[in-house]
Amino acid sequence: MSSALELVTTLRDLTQRQVDAALALDGPTLADLNGQRSQILFDLQVALKAPVSSDEKVAMRPIIEELNLLEHRLRAAASQVVQTIDVFAPRKRATTYGRSGRVR
Repeated sequence: MSSALELVTTLRDLTQRQVDAALALDGPTLADLNGQRSQILFDLQVALKAPVSSDEKVAMRPIIEELNLLEHRLRAAASQVVQTIDVFAPRKRATTYGRSGRVR
């Protein structure tokens, strides 16, 4: 089993790759990275159930700060992608029937 420090480091590197894929509009790579991220987050939850040494906590602090920054960049990139898609393919409300039976 990997240590919490190794998993946080892997998560940071993976998040950087997600940011790069989002900015490149590389959907297949982003989907693959999302799956990997889910697995790493699960592994990290399991690893954090065991006691973490104070040295490891100190070593993780700057990595976690960088991870927080990367996650902010990932949210911003995802928001920009959605806004760009909306410009080229605006969302249309689906044609449905209302309660009265009329088409909306």
